[in-house]
Amino acid sequence: MLKKLNLGIKVNLLLLSIFIGLVLTGGLVLSQLLEGYAEKLVTDQALILIETMGSVREYTNNQVNPELADRL
Repeated sequence: MLKKLNLGIKVNLLLLSIFIGLVLTGGLVLSQLLEGYAEKLVTDQALILIETMGSVREYTNNQVNPELADRL
């Protein structure tokens, strides 16, 4: 089948297959990079939230509970 095609069409088919392969490879690599970045971002935000809630709990136990103990 390829023997009947002229040289210009063969070169175009070769370049098209290389282009498609590079686009697919680049897409997979970029997808992995973005997924890793998203996981890191979510983890960092979750750690900030956990630390904030720990600070609120500590403040409540040390400052607010002693003030309210007499009233409760």
